[in-house]
Amino acid sequence: MTIKTKDRDDADLDISSKPVAGVEVPQNILLNAAGTTAIDPATAGKQDDAIAALDGIADALAGRATEETLAAGIAALLSALGDLLTNTQLRASAIAVTGPLTDEQLRASALPLPTGAATQATLAAVLGALPASLGAKAGAASLSVVPASDAVHVTKERVPTVVIVSLQTAAAGATYTAFADQACDMLDVVNTAPAAVDLEVRRGGAGNTIIVPAGSSRAFVGLANANQLQVRRLDQSNAQVTFTGEAITA
Repeated sequence: MTIKTKDRDDADLDISSKPVAGVEVPQNILLNAAGTTAIDPATAGKQDDAIAALDGIADALAGRATEETLAAGIAALLSALGDLLTNTQLRASAIAVTGPLTDEQLRASALPLPTGAATQATLAAVLGALPASLGAKAGAASLSVVPASDAVHVTKERVPTVVIVSLQTAAAGATYTAFADQACDMLDVVNTAPAAVDLEVRRGGAGNTIIVPAGSSRAFVGLANANQLQVRRLDQSNAQVTFTGEAITA
């Protein structure tokens, strides 16, 4: 039995019914155009196509179809799925699909990169910057490396720089003569020449003097330059003598 009614657009609508205690009760099943009780929703055909395509693939896998039949079944399935799901639903970022998917559409390279993903160009820039940071250069441009806290550190001692300097006393025996300009941290006055005489050394052009006897040497520390020391003969004789020294920079 059927119940005659109208839809919201006032079109005729037949609903299948069944008798319950003598009363026709709607079964909520729409009738097709033929008036039967078979369910015929709008997507039934598309669903049937997909099921048929799956059956064809299953037959092929079971060895009951050729390679061409299997390919046709897969194409039919993809076409049916394309009707059931839209391209937008299949992909986060739509790629136009017109029929079976191509090899290019299936490759990962055809899919969009996520936001912030590194490209070949950005990776090349980073790798190029890293080799550029290696090698000897000024501290401000060098690559900072922090050693492990438990590493064993070996410190290489710096070898002092030694420059031999010489000085001749003044022709006027009472006059002090300064060493020539030579940067150093210490000056070792070596008064051991065969004709050595006692020398009198002062620092900075004034103050007390220190005697360096003939045949001995004396190291003067706390200097910035050898010219901070002035020397004369202790006996203030006008006879000039020459001696040497070692200007040492640590």
